[in-house]
Amino acid sequence: MVQTGHDFSQRDRILPHPVYGWMCWIAIVNPTHETFEEVKLLLSGAYDRAVERYRSRMVVCTGV
Repeated sequence: MVQTGHDFSQRDRILPHPVYGWMCWIAIVNPTHETFEEVKLLLSGAYDRAVERYRSRMVVCTGV
């Protein structure tokens, strides 16, 4: 585990992932419904960003 100064035993908190946080991954222990709804928004935004990045790379590679 990477030492980040975060307490990874905290429940219902969005924290950087203890190993993959450097890749912008997050971790949550026992999220409540409200926190899970917040995470779903983060996941949706991350997915949309990944799709856009993929599309922009395909334009460069294919010229379409």
